[in-house]
Amino acid sequence: MKICIPSKGRPETMTTQRYFRPEDVIIFVEPQEIKAYNIFQPSYQIVDIKKSNQGVSYVRNFIIDYMQEDKILMIDDDIFFIGKVLSDGHYEDLDDIYDLVSDAEKMLDKYWGYVVPFSIFAYFISKNYDCSRDIYQYDKTALVAFFGLNLKKLKERSIRFDENFIEGEDCDIAVQILIQGGHICSNYKYSMNHKLRVEGGMSNSRKFRICDVEKVYRTTADSLSKKYGSEFIQTSHDEEGYLTGCRPRLDLIIKRKDLVLKYFKKYQKSLKAAKLKNNDVSF
Repeated sequence: MKICIPSKGRPETMTTQRYFRPEDVIIFVEPQEIKAYNIFQPSYQIVDIKKSNQGVSYVRNFIIDYMQEDKILMIDDDIFFIGKVLSDGHYEDLDDIYDLVSDAEKMLDKYWGYVVPFSIFAYFISKNYDCSRDIYQYDKTALVAFFGLNLKKLKERSIRFDENFIEGEDCDIAVQILIQGGHICSNYKYSMNHKLRVEGGMSNSRKFRICDVEKVYRTTADSLSKKYGSEFIQTSHDEEGYLTGCRPRLDLIIKRKDLVLKYFKKYQKSLKAAKLKNNDVSF
């Protein structure tokens, strides 16, 4: 199974590729950066995505169209920790990443999406899990940063990342999978972390960071609400009122799929109408 890594502006500093054999990795970059990535990552296949500054949904869709395999892992370029859970609820570095790859490949025979969640230290302390075994949860998590896709199923249903989304494209495609009849599997035996999840400890820098993150969450919440209905989107805030989280309520989406599909079709209709209007103006 191929490891597909979209990357931009990090030819020297990207980290994810180091976990895998070079022959299994494909790095997707914008045309102006091909030379730099070939210089700093000579062991890996570098693919030109043909256009620049089109957003992350564009490159993710490019990968879906480019790849001929039935199953892939699509991973952000800044992963710095991949681990497995211990009996005390913490995570240690994973000895063999291909244990995880094998698990993903196996589960993608049945599920349309596969997720490795963020590091959640002490998540298992109050639970009686056998941490030597895989710990699966289903239809709980959006496809964020480190995930697998069953491309055969996605292509059969014409499921793609929404290029109208500035943020939240990973949450969006998770909802698309569920309303089209697919399911998502998360394995909590494994965990990962990446640089975008690391915040500074100093109060001033932390507040600047929170403002940036809040903007992302607010944009995501607005886009998801418009497409699927605000009652199916959940947000959270900290004590100072900053928006600190946004996620689709996948449990409710499954229960009220009929209503979510109604919102979804209305959204699609509005996009078509806007496109026709723009075409008329262009003449």
